[in-house]
Amino acid sequence: MWLVSTSPGTTANACHGNRDVVRTTSLGRFMSFRETALTLIGLVATITACSCSETPSITPLSNVSPDTSEPVFDAAVHTMVYQDNMDQYTDAVSMGSSSRTGPRLVPHPSPATTGTAVSSNNQVIAGRGGSGKALRMVYSGQLQDGANFISVDMPSSGPDLATHYFQYWARVSFSAPPNETVAMKWFVAFARHDDNGRVQWSTHDHLPCSVTGHHTYWQFYANGQLTSCQGAQPVGPYFNENIIDNQWHRFTFAYRPHSAVGTRDGFSRMWIDGVKVIDVSVAACGVTPPGGQKPWCSLDDVDAIVANDGIISQWWGGVQTSYVTPSWTLDIDDWKWWIKPKP
Repeated sequence: MWLVSTSPGTTANACHGNRDVVRTTSLGRFMSFRETALTLIGLVATITACSCSETPSITPLSNVSPDTSEPVFDAAVHTMVYQDNMDQYTDAVSMGSSSRTGPRLVPHPSPATTGTAVSSNNQVIAGRGGSGKALRMVYSGQLQDGANFISVDMPSSGPDLATHYFQYWARVSFSAPPNETVAMKWFVAFARHDDNGRVQWSTHDHLPCSVTGHHTYWQFYANGQLTSCQGAQPVGPYFNENIIDNQWHRFTFAYRPHSAVGTRDGFSRMWIDGVKVIDVSVAACGVTPPGGQKPWCSLDDVDAIVANDGIISQWWGGVQTSYVTPSWTLDIDDWKWWIKPKP
């Protein structure tokens, strides 16, 4: 049984059916998955009983408060791993050349990553504010079509238990207003030791969570593990309503692995334009933010976080899944990655 918040002052229980996981690999480490056969039962604005084979629980912790402030780089306590204003790039084809070396972003696929040609869906455009450069990913809106950029040959990112901060600006522009979910990876950070390990902030429909009301939600996945709500955002800004406005928005992520399995001292958080939309941490378990549709997270979200593993590279974009939409573009610029070396 899942206990979730449907709206202020109301709750609902939901059961789910089986979930089949489909995994595909490229380069041996980039993975995707989708959920199927998810069924919600007895969803009403009051508590309705139903039986489930799984019984994940939510444990409120009243003696701690979730973090609310967007991280800002502080040279006194942080170390900058890498930053890229994209101005070094002239075109996507040369970005993907196998002869280039050093820390950089590259299109994927490309000669540098797969030995194949760079797609026209990867582009270099004018940067934020009209000067410099930015990177563009073009989407036809069709299933399994899209683009992505990945970071390669990144500098050392500190100890495995470092806290990682990622920040960049993104702009989304649609050819026509979408009335559907936009499902894709969005942003992924890959683990240092586990070849299949990753932390991923995705866009998706409301499933597997029972809370509805928006076409698209940002969610959190760790190593592809499925949880009761995937740490889905309980408050806006939301993708369809607030982000697809052809304007630049600042995305900030904070992530720390657990020091060991079961310690529950890791966390994953996400901000859009300074507003926190995801908080997967013990402090946030069972806590519903003001105006929120649901609590920030549950303990199964926290337990999914990787233990004692650092970050080695990142991924932006990815193919579109599950829903067809009008064509659109995703632009990124001014990326920063910094760490706090000690927990």
